[in-house]
Amino acid sequence: MAGQDRIWTVPNALSVLRLLGVPLFLWLLLGPQEDGWAIVVFVVSGITDWLDGKIARWLDQG
Repeated sequence: MAGQDRIWTVPNALSVLRLLGVPLFLWLLLGPQEDGWAIVVFVVSGITDWLDGKIARWLDQG
């Protein structure tokens, strides 16, 4: 039970990383018109979304 009250876990770190990518995604999409890189950021975001859920379930950090 002691591990369930921790805030900084791997899944949470991936979520924070994903949130930090939102301004980058918007800047790439709306600013310099680098749509290819914006898609890469979007795909990485989707992968980290899947991965943090998988890791949270695996480590029982729901």
